[in-house]
Amino acid sequence: MQPFAENAVVHGFEDMSGVCIITIQAKVVTVGDMAEYAGVTGTAQSEGGSYKLSVPEKKYLHIEVADTAQGMSKEQLEELREVEDSKYRRQRVGKYAIRNIKERLELKYRGDFKLSIESEPGEGTRVVIEIPAEKVENKDM
Repeated sequence: MQPFAENAVVHGFEDMSGVCIITIQAKVVTVGDMAEYAGVTGTAQSEGGSYKLSVPEKKYLHIEVADTAQGMSKEQLEELREVEDSKYRRQRVGKYAIRNIKERLELKYRGDFKLSIESEPGEGTRVVIEIPAEKVENKDM
């Protein structure tokens, strides 16, 4: 989440006056709340002519970074998604960091994740990452 918070400070809060806020939140959600995930399988049962998809329960860690900065236009958001390799190599933060995060998520979770960026000029930016929640055991040292 550090690159997204850094982007808010470096790019979003630049040339702004007044109070600027970055909010970072995390919570665990179940797959029923995130039916849009590709690759989620289940069984279909007929209920009076319609079908209900039953999905195995799976938990995801939902992480959100939001800011009250200057926001981005639709064109700027598209530019983030379509960064060229030559520009990618020269960036310290911004597009480079976002692409790097996306590549790492893809390698680790093989498509079983969500990365979304929403923004409006003058309204700020909201980044959401959802990854499978892994059980972490607390082992005594």
